[in-house]
Amino acid sequence: MAAMNGCATLNVCAESVNVVLKDLERHGQFWLVEHLRGGPEDVRLRVCEQLSQIDLDAFFNVVHTTKGEKNSFPMHEMHPSQVISVNEVCSRESLACGETAIRKGELAFFVVAGGQGSRLGFEHPKGMFPAAPLTGRSLFQIHMEKTVAFGRRFGFDPRFLVMTSPGNHKETEAYFAENEFFGLRSENVFLFSQGELPAVDANNRLILSASDQLFLAPDGHGGSLTALKRSGVLNKVAQCGIKYLSYFQVDNPMVNLCDAGFLGTHILNGAEVSTKVIAKRDALEKLGHPVQWNGRTHIIEYSDLPEAEARKQSSSGKLFHSHGSIGIHLFSLDFVERITSGALSLPFHVAHKGIPFFDNVRNEVVIPNNSNGRKFEQFVFDSLPLATKTVFAETQRGHEFAPLKNKFGDDSIATCKQMQSNYFKEWFVSAGYNVSELKLAEVSPAFACCVEEFCERVKGIVVRPCGQIFLG
Repeated sequence: MAAMNGCATLNVCAESVNVVLKDLERHGQFWLVEHLRGGPEDVRLRVCEQLSQIDLDAFFNVVHTTKGEKNSFPMHEMHPSQVISVNEVCSRESLACGETAIRKGELAFFVVAGGQGSRLGFEHPKGMFPAAPLTGRSLFQIHMEKTVAFGRRFGFDPRFLVMTSPGNHKETEAYFAENEFFGLRSENVFLFSQGELPAVDANNRLILSASDQLFLAPDGHGGSLTALKRSGVLNKVAQCGIKYLSYFQVDNPMVNLCDAGFLGTHILNGAEVSTKVIAKRDALEKLGHPVQWNGRTHIIEYSDLPEAEARKQSSSGKLFHSHGSIGIHLFSLDFVERITSGALSLPFHVAHKGIPFFDNVRNEVVIPNNSNGRKFEQFVFDSLPLATKTVFAETQRGHEFAPLKNKFGDDSIATCKQMQSNYFKEWFVSAGYNVSELKLAEVSPAFACCVEEFCERVKGIVVRPCGQIFLG
């Protein structure tokens, strides 16, 4: 399906408009055809211009085959995937292998950052949110300063890839330019936008957001791989000698985006995709579950796992599904090239949402009180079954997972900042300090990008950690 890229537009002629209108009629969109034929020419042209960039046959095939109920999996045929332990990931062999690849400049960093910070009360790209516990450095700044610091530590010229959305691309681009790309060379930062898809109402009718605008929504992080290919960025990084992509989500400031042990584990196991997992804190934690089914690796969403299955225990009393995915992956570039060289066919998932819509009878935009539409999106982990070899590698929750999802409560601004501070306190402990009087801590990657570098540098700078400490 051709997804809108949010940037390019086409000049539609009368013949093209007629083709679009006939396609709409063929798919039962008679109300929209009537609205367009009976309205001003400029309205007709603008909507048809949007529609001309969408494969309507493919889209309505998704509409009619993706109903949005919970997926039903044959649990009796599935078993949890094997997870490589933290100790094995951090083995001398894995670390040496990964570090060699990093020093050769074979790893690039790929953050998906298409969201807005609306749920945080922040009407800007989420990556711009001030997430650091003391300084308020933004999520983007934290990730990019880590990238600069790892480049310095391992002696390579890092490439940083950012997938935006049509709704936040320009503001993100301006933010990076205003901040001089946080120390990265501008030519090594690649910004590109994900695709968009229409939404439909309960009667499978396309939704307009205004009389002359088709409602479009981002196609999910699963669209990131096709967006890489479509934008030309995949080819550009391949020409730079990149062989692996470190993939992560912008709202997790604690991700170790340049993890030599993880990369080495990926390489030594001949994996095409590797995924980090953590031990679940309880049976019903909202994480994806890695499983093997029909000879292939899958990640099952927590919402698709029956509660009885989620609570299932082994004979030793441990959870049967003991680990969950945290959205951190390694992709071999050859794998991404292979699966995007034709038509990448990942399954679609449905999100039921309340979508403001243009009512052509009342001639106004209506704000619904309840869910009135279906959005369609793809998930990047659905690429795993396409890989010939996958790896699930364990990491420690307190070292690498502080998601920023909500304004209050779980995975909130407060918990995200506290978890970062707790992790930096651990660095002080590793360096031999007593932290009983240390309330909040923050360490900029400019000072140290890892605990080893921190221990090398902190002696002689800090005598007794207490109160609030920022090292930058």
